[in-house]
Amino acid sequence: MLKRVLKTSSLFKTVLGVLASVITLTLSGCPADDPAEVDDRPVIVEVKAIEAETFHRRVMGIGTLRAKQAVQIAAEAEGRVTDIVFREGQAVDAGELLIKINDTKLQSRLASTQAALKGARSELDFAERTYERFARLLKDDVVAVEDYDRKRADFLFAQAEVDRLEADIDLIREQISDTRITAPFAGFLSIRMVDIGDLIAPGQPLVGLFSRELEIIFTLPERHISQVAYGQHVEIKVDAFPEMVFEAEVTFISPEIDESTRNFTVKAQLNNEDALLKPGGFATAALTVEVLENEPVVPEEALIATRLGYILFVVENDMAHRREVTIGLRRPGKVQVLDGVALDEIVVVSGHMELDDGDKVQVIEKLDENISSENDSS
Repeated sequence: MLKRVLKTSSLFKTVLGVLASVITLTLSGCPADDPAEVDDRPVIVEVKAIEAETFHRRVMGIGTLRAKQAVQIAAEAEGRVTDIVFREGQAVDAGELLIKINDTKLQSRLASTQAALKGARSELDFAERTYERFARLLKDDVVAVEDYDRKRADFLFAQAEVDRLEADIDLIREQISDTRITAPFAGFLSIRMVDIGDLIAPGQPLVGLFSRELEIIFTLPERHISQVAYGQHVEIKVDAFPEMVFEAEVTFISPEIDESTRNFTVKAQLNNEDALLKPGGFATAALTVEVLENEPVVPEEALIATRLGYILFVVENDMAHRREVTIGLRRPGKVQVLDGVALDEIVVVSGHMELDDGDKVQVIEKLDENISSENDSS
């Protein structure tokens, strides 16, 4: 039995040896790729030319929209409301009539005073003629000085009475004007606080008025105070219109910094011609502090991140060259390059993960992609 097992084991070893010899002969008969030919094979890459674009360096703030002018229109005269000629939320022009107050008593006083003024002017005319006549007689020594002085006093008294009545008429007319409440500036009316028939007193609020022009009030960290200046461009966005950008301009920079937050306040006036924005709304502000023109820009996919920064590959004469670059501002799909490359150089945007410095490449030009953005970020 032992002899049979040993014999079977020896036979198995012999078969394995034969199979190994056959495999070796088969492999030796197949020609292998030449290593030199493999190394010379170019890497297929997509490339794109470096272009020049304008970047806007921005700082971001969060703020509140407010009307440039806002007022609670109040009564200046006492009386009963006889008419309300506006609707809540209505747009009005400066000087447009809003509310009428009963002016019957004032109109009666005006008529009475005007009649008194007519009589006073007649008396003034008579006193003036008498005074002038006595002045001539005094030169001829026909009348006494005392009589002349008396006529002169009568004339001056009549003149004073006319002046008083004219002043009374001006005052009454002003009081009548106060019964016609008008808009002090163009804007939009809010909720009215009075009804027809109400008896109102001077100073009583009647309706709010907000100007069409808005401004945003926002804060920025104190480290940006040297970068902010009057007239700088601000882009405003609100949640109600996420796809829209509203233009604004810096009109105020706070002269002080808040000690508790170390922030300072900035105001910017908005272009709100369509009246889409409302006072009190929440908004974000992107303030342009610097405009960078003709800056080299590469596609974002051209960059390779390393422990020390970023690299990319530039193609010259069908050969890839490794470049270390410093990047700046970003926008979707594009990155500003501060140094390491120049305008119009050709960079690899696809296939660079298989490249080494000095590799030969076969170029496929990348099609232009219209990628645009309104915000640049670092």
